[in-house]
Amino acid sequence: STVIKATGHKTTATAAKAATCTTSGNTAYWYCSNCGKYFSDSACTNEITKASTVIKATGHKTTATAAKAATCTENGNKAYWYCSNCGKYFSDSACTNEITKASTVIKATGHKTTATAAKAATCTTAGNTAYWYCSNCGKYFSDSACTNEITKASTVIKATGHKTTATAAKAATCTTSGNTAYWYCSNCGKYFSDSACTNEITKAGTVIKATGHSFGPWKITREPTTTSQGEKERECSVCHIHEVSAIPQLPAGTAPQITADRVTASAGKTVTVDIRIKNNPGIASLSLEAAYDTSVMTLVKAESGIYAGTSFGPVGTEPLVISWSAGGGTDNIQNGLLARLTFEVKEKAGKGKYPITLSYTEGKIYNKEHKNVNFSAVSGSVEVRSYMIGDVNGNGSVNMKDLAELQRYVNGWGNVIVEEAADLASPFGKINMKDIAALQKLLNSQ
Repeated sequence: STVIKATGHKTTATAAKAATCTTSGNTAYWYCSNCGKYFSDSACTNEITKASTVIKATGHKTTATAAKAATCTENGNKAYWYCSNCGKYFSDSACTNEITKASTVIKATGHKTTATAAKAATCTTAGNTAYWYCSNCGKYFSDSACTNEITKASTVIKATGHKTTATAAKAATCTTSGNTAYWYCSNCGKYFSDSACTNEITKAGTVIKATGHSFGPWKITREPTTTSQGEKERECSVCHIHEVSAIPQLPAGTAPQITADRVTASAGKTVTVDIRIKNNPGIASLSLEAAYDTSVMTLVKAESGIYAGTSFGPVGTEPLVISWSAGGGTDNIQNGLLARLTFEVKEKAGKGKYPITLSYTEGKIYNKEHKNVNFSAVSGSVEVRSYMIGDVNGNGSVNMKDLAELQRYVNGWGNVIVEEAADLASPFGKINMKDIAALQKLLNSQ
């Protein structure tokens, strides 16, 4: 009657809970509120401690992903850590700041391009195909959509190089222009003075103007008379064409003349003076004298002209006696060159005009009937100048260099010349192509 029955356990069940990375879990257990004990089974047969039910937190098991910059075409990402235990993402290795994977993504930047237009290559400069350059990724593309990557080197179109045709130099003639040698490039349409195409010129600059005829002096082929015209001709020393011109008929009563040339010379040089007969009415004999200044010039040669048998006094005597006789009782009516005298001007001769004086004594010129024939004696002169005719560059001699300098001057190069020496042709006082032709004639006669 004193027995108190056992109360039996009054339990509360606690379900098992898995541990997480940061939170402890527990095994399933039952707690009896009557006796304050813990059991691993619902029948309360196996007593345990509450501490033995605890499952410790596992801690994070992370894999680090390094930061990666975005490119023009690919996303990048921020650095992050992924825990394979809890499947979560963190921005730090201590896993204190949970994030989403999406928040780590850095979007692709897209290309930032500059277009370069296609440019054709020239003979000397490379060209290129059209291309686009991205300043973000430093790459080159053949299309604006940047789908086809290329290298910059592949855009280069090499310079084509000149494709030339050579034209040989051709000398100008009297009537036809010539040219300097030149090369023409059919690629660029330009002209060059050298085969390497380093010196560009114009085609007009290659032209050598026609020289014009270099006529020699007129030669009288038929003297005019008071009843008929005469005729004269001259020859071009370059192309040898002959030009013929009429000499007007002499007026009735034109006086007979014996004339001496008026010429110029430089000190130390030789000069020729021609003595001519004009308007000859017919003579059978003549004798005349040619006087000159022996302190200025020395006679070195005397030559006869169209009058065969012309004789001279001793060369070096002054005055010089010039004589001719027809013989056979006939008159000579020829007009033209009677004699050619060659003088040497002394080195110390001063500038000035020195006369060649012609004279004869009455009765020294007569016809076949021994009647006197009166001629006007027209004296000539040798003018000594400080320059030599034709010495364009003033170096003391006349040669092809003077011709080249004169051509440059006439063509407007602005070079300095001795203008008096270059003024060879009428009208005097103006230097032009006639002076070039006259100098050419002078050089050809040397």
